[in-house]
Amino acid sequence: MLHFFMSGDMRRGHVRLLFSRCGLLDDYPATLDGTDGVEMESKIAEDSKGEHVASVLLIEPDAGMARAMDSELSRDHFAVRVVRSHLGALGIIEDLREPHVVLVPAEATDIDGFDFVHLLRHRNRFLSQSLPIIMIGSGDNFARIARNDDSGIDDFLLRPYFPGELAWRVSKAWKVLEKRRQLATLEYMDTSSGILTTAGLKRAIHEELNKSFRKQACFSLTVIAFHRLEDVHLNYGLMMAEWMERDVSVKVRLSLRSYDRLGKIDFGRYCLLAPDLDRDHLQLLINRLARQVRDWNESVISNSHIRTPLEPKIRPLTVLPRFDQPHLTKAVTLLWDWVQRREGHVDIARANFFEIALTPKVALDHLLSGLSPSGDISVDQEMPSPSA
Repeated sequence: MLHFFMSGDMRRGHVRLLFSRCGLLDDYPATLDGTDGVEMESKIAEDSKGEHVASVLLIEPDAGMARAMDSELSRDHFAVRVVRSHLGALGIIEDLREPHVVLVPAEATDIDGFDFVHLLRHRNRFLSQSLPIIMIGSGDNFARIARNDDSGIDDFLLRPYFPGELAWRVSKAWKVLEKRRQLATLEYMDTSSGILTTAGLKRAIHEELNKSFRKQACFSLTVIAFHRLEDVHLNYGLMMAEWMERDVSVKVRLSLRSYDRLGKIDFGRYCLLAPDLDRDHLQLLINRLARQVRDWNESVISNSHIRTPLEPKIRPLTVLPRFDQPHLTKAVTLLWDWVQRREGHVDIARANFFEIALTPKVALDHLLSGLSPSGDISVDQEMPSPSA
């Protein structure tokens, strides 16, 4: 639903038309006595107390305007990143590690704001990003968005805006984003350990495959199975086996690079997702993790009655995305099927580190059997039916 408000000093002939989507203006402190700017800034300061810094991605081609908006938002403790064009922002958004509120001008740079929003929403429909979008524009842009309530825009800022209105709208959007993140975190990550759930792992693989395809970069996957957990279960009980699984997996996660991710497949099996890591450097990373697990085993044996060391066995794979965009979903399915396979785990010293190009040219069954250290996998053929 769209909401329209009249505000300003009618005695001086100054009238403002305000716009809001989904009731975001319900508590906007508009007045008619000329003090709305002071009240607005006071309200933002009160709302932002005790909250951590929010991140803003600002698209603004005009350097002077960008500096003014950056200054206004920085006063209210927002961390602002400025981009000069819409397409430039699309490229940056793919690599964002933290959530952002996106300020989008409706006027065209290389593309206009409405095309940008369409591309962003289409690209992120399967990803973990949920970016609030505030469109900034003039009256003509306002009329266009009013005719299209399904545009994917969360809020609209009409220029010229009141003092403090920009920061107030960003603050409101950030609060909505925080609520979304809290709900999503419970589904996609164990917050106490930082390890992805099975659903979070599958989503992360989809996201990384999409990013690597667009950047024409490689990434690596390694399924890690901690053998002898069943022996611990039989000899020392399920509670001890669960404790050992959790403790060693957290040890592994804390040993990774800051942008690597570890996800749980099922009991005792995990998948390491390492962006921008080729086959040779994956071997170095796995060898380092092996030393960490060996040290962990020695610590457990030295400080407890447990005498059953865990043995990490692996299935590593380096992926080179070389398919076409329509094949992205099928490529994700292929990789997820590979991750879920229960056979093929070997000792780290005996592991073959495969490097596979996902292309639309070679037979599909290369992924399921007969992997060679360097090869191709087809993603453009029909998937076999469950009964095949």
